[in-house]
Amino acid sequence: MTAVSGEERVDDPPSPVNSELERTDAIAGDGRRQARAPGEIFPLRDDPTRARQMQETWHSFGGEMADAVRTALDASRSPPEIAYAIGEIVHNYFRTRGVILTSYELRRLVAELLAVPRPAEALVAFTGMPAAGETAWTGDEPGMPGPALPDAVFEGPPSRLVDRAPRDSPGPIDRLWADRSIDALFVNGPGALHVERNGVLEASAERFRDHAHLREFIRRLVPHPSSPAVPFRLRDGGEGLVIFPPAAPDGPVLVLRRGAAGEATFERLIASAILDRAMADLLRIAARCRLNMLVVGPARSGKTALLAALARDLGEVRVVTLARHRAFHWPSPSKVELIVPADSAFATLLAAAAQLAPHLLVVDPVRPDDGAALGELLSRGGRGIVAALEPSSMAGLPRRAIDLVVRLDRLRDGLCGVVAMEDETGAPIFLHQAGRLGRGTAAPSFVGLVHKAGYGEALASVLGR
Repeated sequence: MTAVSGEERVDDPPSPVNSELERTDAIAGDGRRQARAPGEIFPLRDDPTRARQMQETWHSFGGEMADAVRTALDASRSPPEIAYAIGEIVHNYFRTRGVILTSYELRRLVAELLAVPRPAEALVAFTGMPAAGETAWTGDEPGMPGPALPDAVFEGPPSRLVDRAPRDSPGPIDRLWADRSIDALFVNGPGALHVERNGVLEASAERFRDHAHLREFIRRLVPHPSSPAVPFRLRDGGEGLVIFPPAAPDGPVLVLRRGAAGEATFERLIASAILDRAMADLLRIAARCRLNMLVVGPARSGKTALLAALARDLGEVRVVTLARHRAFHWPSPSKVELIVPADSAFATLLAAAAQLAPHLLVVDPVRPDDGAALGELLSRGGRGIVAALEPSSMAGLPRRAIDLVVRLDRLRDGLCGVVAMEDETGAPIFLHQAGRLGRGTAAPSFVGLVHKAGYGEALASVLGR
């Protein structure tokens, strides 16, 4: 569980996505502003096919991902965190379209998105940036000039963990936060921890060793407090507040609240170790290819958050959600939100939702009594159906109509996350074993559907084959 201090804020840039959508130096004939082409940002290699793919992907990125980039420009993040978030958006977008960027190309595109009218005022300045005239280099092309860049060049900034205890010996907050039935934590002192479940506050048996242990814990959350009460955000979408002495005369007081599931993104889930990057890439490909998916796990294991991240990642693609909650209520002109008012209305609304021509139909949750309606929709050849359910609700569903099963449960450290991904035959694609992510089949049963949709090369890259 990681935190971003409320003290580390970045002044809002004059133009959030300036060089991507609002450049002042490139105006189309009809008055619309245009982004620079990749060939104007860095030299393209002598590969006409790749150059064309690069141009087309960058053009479509500007039309589909503007909102995602603006969201990444969160004022509560530090400049390195903003650069990392935007870099991940660019990398994943290009990768799912079969274009693998070099570190040099990725850095230049991120710098282009972060540029403001005067380069001297750039939000983020990368050290050691190659000169504009240098040739891009991937490391696998003999004779190409330039130094090899390690994979760590574009890794995210170090995270300040809420508690730095080893993962096999978690601290009190880690142990409590692993219980997803807990909505909030309250720390009044080293021996006074309380938790909130379903609006009810109760004492916890967990304890800090002493005042020094609690102070060290809070220092990692807010290293440089500048006011008596400092808010901060957690990477998984949660938020917190620390009240410091002398406002709290008996010692600092801490509150942590779990974030709303509907605010989840792949970036946050990856940072929170709920999801691995390769798993997220596979989910992105699956959603764009309209594969049928089940997200299976016990109550409060993070199924709704995973569905929200999947739906948000599609941008302006048409999504229809059918749920018994309002976690999917974010505004979007291409999204239709449907609410099940009573159990008896589920089958009727599910059939109606399928008639709305969704690219993706998100259903959460599917209860045991709902299985017949979902099974009928799948059996009729419905595509792009993503449903969340508990293991007991899988009985009777046509497994051959389900392309991908994503299983959530407790990982080795006690936190909930994705433990396995399987194809329709049950063959594992990814599997957590002994605390490590393992890879299974390199040819899942849905590989033909992915190739037909044009994402074959991207799938091969994700599966590492």
